[in-house]
Amino acid sequence: MRERMKRSVLFVVATACLALPRDATAVGGASQEHDQSFFMRTSVGICAGNARDEGPGYQVKLENPGLDVNIAAGYTVIPNLAVHATLWGWGLNDPDTHITSATGGVTLPNHGILQMIAFGGGATYFVMPINAYLSSSIGFGGFSGTDELDGQSAHGLAVDVTAGKEWWVNDEWGAGAALSYSHVTADDNSLGPKGVPSGTWTGTSWALRFTATFN
Repeated sequence: MRERMKRSVLFVVATACLALPRDATAVGGASQEHDQSFFMRTSVGICAGNARDEGPGYQVKLENPGLDVNIAAGYTVIPNLAVHATLWGWGLNDPDTHITSATGGVTLPNHGILQMIAFGGGATYFVMPINAYLSSSIGFGGFSGTDELDGQSAHGLAVDVTAGKEWWVNDEWGAGAALSYSHVTADDNSLGPKGVPSGTWTGTSWALRFTATFN
């Protein structure tokens, strides 16, 4: 009985392995690469984001889960290496607000959306034949808010780093998932606490994205 069960398990495992999609195999059976042509990747997912405003004698930190978006468009200059313009950002809905000063700290609820939007340039390199990729973009980003968080910051340095894995859907489209990290630093304009000297905003986000690439 045990030997029969063992053979059955091995048969199921072998069948499942045979049924898995081939990472870099086209419909016709030929090996695929990311050729020199137009490149576009769209990504959307969930993030754990926070933004911190630090000024003389105070710190304000807003954090909450939120929505993360990344769109890249450009050209594959050599096989498996694409350069692109990148638009990315994330938003936190009704984030908790932690305020710390010389007199102590307090946590307050907030109604509104805090968002970060950045634009820049970057590159994506695909590791074939597994169709995994590493992508990085650098540019300028800023923060803005609505309702009780109404205001905005200046624009400052923004960086996004992403690692992902996709499977070919057809000869031109791949779909998969990715993990990303973004970091932005910008001077405050009107987003921070009123009546105190302006501080500097720093925002970070870790995200899980679902991705689709055309190439």
